[in-house]
Amino acid sequence: MKPRMSMITLGVDDLKRSIEFYKNGLGFNSFAIAHNVSSEAEVISVINQAVQAGAILVKEPQKVFWGGFSGYFKDLDGHLWEIAFNPYTWIGPSDEAGP
Repeated sequence: MKPRMSMITLGVDDLKRSIEFYKNGLGFNSFAIAHNVSSEAEVISVINQAVQAGAILVKEPQKVFWGGFSGYFKDLDGHLWEIAFNPYTWIGPSDEAGP
């Protein structure tokens, strides 16, 4: 299995103002990160991989009301991750497509 990496880049106009907003304005000292994958099986695989590496399972992968499939875990720092498959959204070319 290929290693997976996730990165979130948030461009802001005023760093000081944004830090204040995310630190104090939301009353939530963490982030929920959503990572979309290409199938229900991949949701299960990613969550199992995370749990085997020490993450805490929060919500078993399951069908959700909007027609997708998702589950949640907390990483080693307590950040909440949603791993989801959305059958209505294309997430990019497949690895098999080539350059």
